[in-house]
Formats: sequence, C-alpha cells, structure tokens
Amino acid sequence: MIVRYLENMDVKKVTELYISVFSQEPWNDEYESIEEVEKFIQNFMASDTYINFIAEEEGELVGLCLGLKKPWIKGIEYYIDEFCIKSERQGTGIGSEFLAKIENEISLLGMNGLILNTEASFSSADFYRKNGFHKLSDLIVLGK
Repeated sequence: MIVRYLENMDVKKVTELYISVFSQEPWNDEYESIEEVEKFIQNFMASDTYINFIAEEEGELVGLCLGLKKPWIKGIEYYIDEFCIKSERQGTGIGSEFLAKIENEISLLGMNGLILNTEASFSSADFYRKNGFHKLSDLIVLGK
C-alpha cells in the first residue's frame, strides 16, 4: 500500500470514493450534488492546518483520511475528521494498515496524538478500538 498526501489531481476520484462509502450503511448520507462533496474536500485542502492522506494499492484508490493539526496541552494532535476505506476492501486489514501509516507520518511531523469521533453504535467504533483508540472519559460531542 502506498500512502501519500491528497493532491488536487485526486479530488475527483476521492469524491467518488467518499460518496460511495458514506451513502451506504450504516451512514446512509445523501448529497445534493457531486460538486458539494468536491467543495467539501477542497475545503480540507485550503489551509496548511489540514493534513489529508490517500491510500492506493496497485494504482487504485482504497482509502481516504481528512484531518487537521490541533493544539492541545501536551503538544499537537492529529484530528481525523473523515476516514473511509473502499467498501469492497473493508475488513481486509487495509484500514488498519492505513491508520498505522498515518500515525507514523504524523509522528514524523511532530504530532503526538490521534483523536476522532464516531458513532458509538456503528462498526467503525469497533474498528477504531481494535486499532488502539479508547473512549475519552465522559467526553460528549455537542453541536448548535
């Protein structure tokens, strides 16, 4: 597997991957247009605060990670905002390998933590726990 930074030339195929994964179970997200998802992804590329990765195998896009550098008391952490693996490749170990390579890269960039949020009832929660993530005390996510 090759893991590299997301580039402008990747936006179309990354958009297709994103829509194909998140429009299925358990997310069932609906999008008004391909363009709105493209713009969403491009917004993650608009600042050096964001660090975005893709995973490829034999030239095929198999994974996407959109995230950002976030200061915290003990340094800089990498916040994974969006993470997905091509549906047909889920459960094959690619996601775990992709996460491990991301963790290695952010460590080389001086970041010393990974953080994310996911739906407690989705299979993604089990995936992240299997890869060393744990619930942070009584932390909740709020919105307004």
